[in-house]
Amino acid sequence: MNETTNPVPSIHDHSETDHLSGAAGQKKESLTDRLNLLLPPRLSAGSGMKKTDIKTFMIPKSVWIITCCLGLLILLLSLNAVYLRDCIVWNTKIGSVNVGGKTVSEARDLLHAEISAFLADDIQIRTGNKTYSVSHAAISPVYNYDEALETAYQAGRGRVYMKNSLMRFLSWFRSREIPLHAWFSEDKLIAEVIRSVPEYRDHRPVDAKVVQKGFRFVAEPGADGMGFDEKVLCDGYRNILEKQHNDVLQLNTIKRSPDIDLVMAEKAARIANNVTRRFLVMRYSYDGYNFDSWTLSLREVRDWIEFR
Repeated sequence: MNETTNPVPSIHDHSETDHLSGAAGQKKESLTDRLNLLLPPRLSAGSGMKKTDIKTFMIPKSVWIITCCLGLLILLLSLNAVYLRDCIVWNTKIGSVNVGGKTVSEARDLLHAEISAFLADDIQIRTGNKTYSVSHAAISPVYNYDEALETAYQAGRGRVYMKNSLMRFLSWFRSREIPLHAWFSEDKLIAEVIRSVPEYRDHRPVDAKVVQKGFRFVAEPGADGMGFDEKVLCDGYRNILEKQHNDVLQLNTIKRSPDIDLVMAEKAARIANNVTRRFLVMRYSYDGYNFDSWTLSLREVRDWIEFR
């Protein structure tokens, strides 16, 4: 009986293998052609680029870094805007006190505490080689907190949103100083310095005056004394209050003349004598016998007044 057997392919028979490899090649070529149509000409197959270059082009590492940095910056700006919604921008100084990042009430309390500690110390007055202490409490300076706090709070709260955001962002890197103005009585300061320094207290100028001798007014001369430049004192003290730092005030002793000299006193005496001699009249009641009072009249004639 004849058996039917499948013939064993010879090693030289490549017809079937070539057919399979040709089909795979067609599929590979068709996929490559499709990919070349999707990619730019310089990234197409056969252009000399590596396969990893396609991934780098689609999601570069630098894009990730820039995106993360921008996202972090936006997050920080948002958090900063939320925090400073009711607060003063960063690195804001009122005088010598840093109130950045504080609310208005917190800044006011901080200013009050710092200024109270500053005013508790004395200022030093130097004349020649001697130094004397003068108390702030005797002068009673008053600081204008409201004006400085209003100026500090309005920073970064304008009508333009981008300008506000930029100012709040830049406040991280640069400081802003707002002056804190104070008011004081110059007369009280001058009087306190004269009282505290024996050289000025014991040798102060004496003004000329008008005194009454008999029925006339006469002028008495005053006397010169020792003093100082009052403008230099007031300007120096004002600078101390604005800086909140008790520097030593140097005063140069000078010769001072009285504010009211003999010429002014003699003129006042003449006016007083003319008034009393020409315009002094008597007022009396209707019966003409009972004395009523003396008074000054604006007319040179005698002013007789009767009460009915």
